[in-house]
Amino acid sequence: MGRQYPVAVAEPERQRGRKRDRFVPSSSPRLRRGPSPAGAERARRAEQAELLASTVDTGQLAALAAPTLIGQRRVPGLKLHDDRVVRLLETLLHPGGFIRDWTTRQLHTRVVARNHLAADDNRLSQLRYDLSKLRAKRLVERIGNTRRYRLTPAGLKLGVLLVKLRTRILGPSPA
Repeated sequence: MGRQYPVAVAEPERQRGRKRDRFVPSSSPRLRRGPSPAGAERARRAEQAELLASTVDTGQLAALAAPTLIGQRRVPGLKLHDDRVVRLLETLLHPGGFIRDWTTRQLHTRVVARNHLAADDNRLSQLRYDLSKLRAKRLVERIGNTRRYRLTPAGLKLGVLLVKLRTRILGPSPA
């Protein structure tokens, strides 16, 4: 007769006062369901808590401030007093709009909207320059041969630390 595979029925059947999924044949193992919304929320909060509690070596911070050589090109280091880079990192790490990958145009519209800036205050070319500095420090990586980018695990940890240092310890810039 061949092998029979479990088939989930669209509507659960009521049996003896409890809700139960019916499978054909009944002796087959239950189909595994995806994570519940509450479980996904717990996992997301655990990931955020781990990021906020992360520690970083001071050598890593010093390396971020130093210029980087990529081939013959010298890329300047990241400075805490640079508003554009901090705004960019804040937007990437904001939990309400946290996305896994993005294009520069999508990111530019998010940065401008989140910080209530005029388009002239933060141009797309400036954002791409700041993104190239983050790429040189390996905080952001390009996804294959696409025009999409994502934060690296080190970028998540160091980005959270830089944003926390800037906003909580140094305070806003006097501008």
